[in-house]
Amino acid sequence: LTARRTPVRLTAPVLTSVAVTGIAAGAGHALARRNDGTVVSWGNDAFGQLGDDIPLQNRATPAVIPGLTGVAAVTAGSLHSFALFADRRARGWGDARSGQLGQNTGGVATSPADFVTTSTLNPSPPANVVNDFVALAAGNGFTIGLRANGQVLSWGNNAFGKLGNGRSGSSESTSFAIDASGELRCWGDDNSNQCAVPGFGALVPTPLNSPFSVDR
Repeated sequence: LTARRTPVRLTAPVLTSVAVTGIAAGAGHALARRNDGTVVSWGNDAFGQLGDDIPLQNRATPAVIPGLTGVAAVTAGSLHSFALFADRRARGWGDARSGQLGQNTGGVATSPADFVTTSTLNPSPPANVVNDFVALAAGNGFTIGLRANGQVLSWGNNAFGKLGNGRSGSSESTSFAIDASGELRCWGDDNSNQCAVPGFGALVPTPLNSPFSVDR
């Protein structure tokens, strides 16, 4: 295998027989959402991020993820993957060591599993499947979900404060969001001035120090 510095056309039959309407890439794997709501994956599978339930086998040939239908969008973190469904559920797979799949199981998940919310109460009530997501974004060990009511959920690795909850854990990552007024907000790692705020990082969503707003 060699690195390429110029784009090449992907000619795998699973990518040409049905139109591809969405694409996402992680640290070493890629996902393609097809027009029929199915998802194709290929690349590094060291943590099950291909979602094909074949234990940790890298694959250079794109293949459809079994049992995954009705998908509206895909996103890829460094070593994990998420699919957003037409019914607004989210399912994740791959590296789960930092909680980036929203599960407390750790380890890896080689096939997609529903994202659920649980209570910290003891005993904990049954987990609830979240079914009102409108957008998802995955980063280096963490995931962010936008709900229909405008609420943003974050879960996973909190290095540099990238979860935006006012705390810092310990992989470089920065997050962005556009609020209802069109203001761009940033949180997380700022060591290259990507948040354009004073200091090393922003532990909570902070207005970007910029003269422009974003049209929505």
